[in-house]
Amino acid sequence: MNAVVCPDLDSRNELIHKANSLGVMMRPVWTPMHKLPVFKDSPAGDLSNTEWFESRVINIPSSPVEL
Repeated sequence: MNAVVCPDLDSRNELIHKANSLGVMMRPVWTPMHKLPVFKDSPAGDLSNTEWFESRVINIPSSPVEL
């Protein structure tokens, strides 16, 4: 899986929007498990690094794109 790290959430969202509008499908890398409904009541420690990466990392295509 190929990914890039953006400076912040706004730049991440802007890059996703621009790429997708040009037909290059990109998406945020993942939803952290502690934010999934099934784990909402599970114990969790400090997840600040997880949330930092969630707001900045994008999966990018790993195969050629035909425009």
